[in-house]
Amino acid sequence: MQRIEEKLFKPVNKRSNIPYYIQIKNQILKAIEDKQIKDGHQLLNENLLTKIFDVNRLTLRNALRELDLNGFIERKKGYGTFISSKKKISYISQEISFYSDQLKEENLETILISNKIQTSSKDIQNKMNLSSNKKILIIERYRVLNNDPIFYSFVYIPVKFCKGIEDKDIEQSSLVRILEEKFGNKIKRIERYLEYVDPKEFKHISEILKLESEEGLFYLQSYLFNDEDLIIAYFREYLRTSNNKFSFYIELK
Repeated sequence: MQRIEEKLFKPVNKRSNIPYYIQIKNQILKAIEDKQIKDGHQLLNENLLTKIFDVNRLTLRNALRELDLNGFIERKKGYGTFISSKKKISYISQEISFYSDQLKEENLETILISNKIQTSSKDIQNKMNLSSNKKILIIERYRVLNNDPIFYSFVYIPVKFCKGIEDKDIEQSSLVRILEEKFGNKIKRIERYLEYVDPKEFKHISEILKLESEEGLFYLQSYLFNDEDLIIAYFREYLRTSNNKFSFYIELK
């Protein structure tokens, strides 16, 4: 007997510029929004879904991770993946902001630790849907306000989106502004994922940020997409809980 997923879903378009995991996510979202798959439905296991979409397991898991983070599915260990019966988050965008976003650039000092071009790691390839031989710019830095470190960040940008960026003032200027104004990248949307992490697992970063003994650490991942829905930059940022505040605009269906 044919399952509903085999009727609704099709292999990703490998000639498309749209990353495979986004194509998978969009197919599942459409089925949910069109009520072709109902709340509580259990999806096929990963082995069968990878065959239907014609992708590897890592790509499938990237798509499921985003659907899970946005409340569209629930992943129950030992049981499987289910369409969520809870309210769905249909919109999270640049309205998600944090305190350091709102600070004027002239009030911030950037301490540049490293700025290098190298072949992307497996982890970054999976995060950004890059092929194994792609060169990326990796920027490691932290920012200081009135001699008080507020966040530490790693930025990953495929070289094709920022050729010649080494000649720009990336130490003090906004990277987003440079990508848009100097390199002509049109940023269509930004996705951000925030979680609390144990500072003890990030001892070096905690020391640079001068965390107090009872202070926590936020981990913020940001994906910048262009108008072709390609990821042009990926940010990993670690923020002191005492120096940052967050505001969210979330529309529920």
